[in-house]
Amino acid sequence: MKKETKLDVLWNNAGVSQPALGSVSKQGFELQMAMNCLGQFLFTQYLLPCLKAAAKESEPGANRVVWTHSQFSELTAPKDGIIMSELDTPPKDQVKNYNNSKIGNWFLASELAKEVGEFGILSVSQNPGNLKTNLKRNAKSMYYAAWPLLYKAKMGAYTELWAGLSEGLNMENNGAQDLLLALKSSDEGGSGTEKKFWDWCEEKTAEYR
Repeated sequence: MKKETKLDVLWNNAGVSQPALGSVSKQGFELQMAMNCLGQFLFTQYLLPCLKAAAKESEPGANRVVWTHSQFSELTAPKDGIIMSELDTPPKDQVKNYNNSKIGNWFLASELAKEVGEFGILSVSQNPGNLKTNLKRNAKSMYYAAWPLLYKAKMGAYTELWAGLSEGLNMENNGAQDLLLALKSSDEGGSGTEKKFWDWCEEKTAEYR
């Protein structure tokens, strides 16, 4: 940010999946939640001023934040998306912890859309697909069994580039479209889990902002 004052697109695509049980970040958070959600949430907050500066000179929807979810979250999410008690006391199931982090990406995309939509910034979450990468190197049996069904890694890059650059997306696409019960506030007849998760991320990253 010392060299650049504007940012057109931010791709939040760093991720870790199913590390050794008990793996934590330097700050003590469950590693998948730390890498996939808390770190990206904080990084995005740091860069929002640059995105807003660029949006002043662009058409609405041209400036974007792209988040990355997973097929796991699409297939296994409970109706509320995340069981909030599992955030501070992670289950001893790294698949479940990974799923929670990917559902969290959905939530962050949707909640950020509400925060930055008025500035003409688009926030979306994309699923890059099932790819031949080393993401699941710690779950070797699952990885090798699925290998014949996986796509080349570059196919995932195409999805991310489309989400960040396609003219086919506009402000009508702002936010997520799934887990509607969790995405809605209690006043709207939902559970409000999305906002609760956003607030949890704010609380856990507050000392680093």
